[in-house]
Amino acid sequence: MRLRDVHGPLASSTFAGVFGAGVVDAAATLARGGAPGAGLGVVELALGLYGAAGLALAVVVGLFVGGVVDAIPGGAGTLRADGERDAAATTGLLAGALGVAVAAVVNAAGQRLLIGQMQSQKLAAIAAAGMVAIAAVPATVVALAALPALRRLARALPRPRATGRAGLLLLLFAAAGVLGLVFALSRADWRVLDLGPLVALAVALVLGAAHGLFWFSTSAGRRVAARTPATTLKVGAVLVTVAALVAGARVPEGAAAYAAVGDGALGLRFALSLARRLTDADGDGFSARFGGGDCDDHDATTYPGAEDVPGDGIDQNCEGGDAKAGAAAPGDAPRPASAATTAPAARPSAPRAGPAFWKGNILIVTIDAFRGDRPGVAGYRRPAGAGGRSLTPTLSVRGT
Repeated sequence: MRLRDVHGPLASSTFAGVFGAGVVDAAATLARGGAPGAGLGVVELALGLYGAAGLALAVVVGLFVGGVVDAIPGGAGTLRADGERDAAATTGLLAGALGVAVAAVVNAAGQRLLIGQMQSQKLAAIAAAGMVAIAAVPATVVALAALPALRRLARALPRPRATGRAGLLLLLFAAAGVLGLVFALSRADWRVLDLGPLVALAVALVLGAAHGLFWFSTSAGRRVAARTPATTLKVGAVLVTVAALVAGARVPEGAAAYAAVGDGALGLRFALSLARRLTDADGDGFSARFGGGDCDDHDATTYPGAEDVPGDGIDQNCEGGDAKAGAAAPGDAPRPASAATTAPAARPSAPRAGPAFWKGNILIVTIDAFRGDRPGVAGYRRPAGAGGRSLTPTLSVRGT
């Protein structure tokens, strides 16, 4: 297979890896947190959301790789044969990396000094976009000014026969990205991190690599590919994804599938949260799809938990009806004329001093990111597949 034709297989393997990760996530969710009646909803959500992500990534990968390969005069294979072109491509990669580094520093400074102080998310997003445009100017100037030094650096790099300087530099960039991710995770508190999305990403990478190696690098895979109608397979994958996505978007709020996702999913929790944000039409933080609970996604004042104005005919808090105007409290009613002759009500007696009156202090302990429905003292137990044990054994013992 020629390198110029590699973008198609890469796109196919990208979709296959992400869609396969969705199948694995659905199985893991049902095994770890499955509840009666959750199976169909979990499968629809997993296949729809992962499939949509796989299609989007496949298009991006195909266009990016195809555009990069086609932009190289003579194809990417000439970089290994022509040292001058290899050096020019390496210089361009170094200049791009330097420009990205300068832009990152400028954006980080802007985030710390300006954007981080904003209370409005809309204004912060606009400011962040403007900061990117501002950072592009010094990034371009620095990259252009450094071109002579970068050309000398490019020629000084080793030139392996298999990859050339440009290929070696791309591998170094990939390794630096992985090391940066590992360093960031090593500095974080693993006890509060949701590593499910990273596990799902790793599964997608493994499955995508296995798909590519089998279909495009083995004789058996090439024979199977030759007998398989490629167009029918692609159209079928798109139809399955769209059907699952439409069905998943209609899974009602309160369905058992959402409880299963919350208890045992890998990356499906993140995908579900992202889908709700993307389908929030009125920007009130709640969606009418994917169990978001918004009963009117065209009115930003209507969402679960909103203050419901009694008697206006609108269900602002999405609880199934408009709040009724309450009757006047007995104490608010006008006093009858005969009330002047009645004896005044007795005043409440002052608290008695002595041992019976407690004068101690109350200590309230709050914990950030602590779910009140998950301690063992609240009656929660892990699903049967996870052993059925309490998540807070020490707290459960102290609380009993």
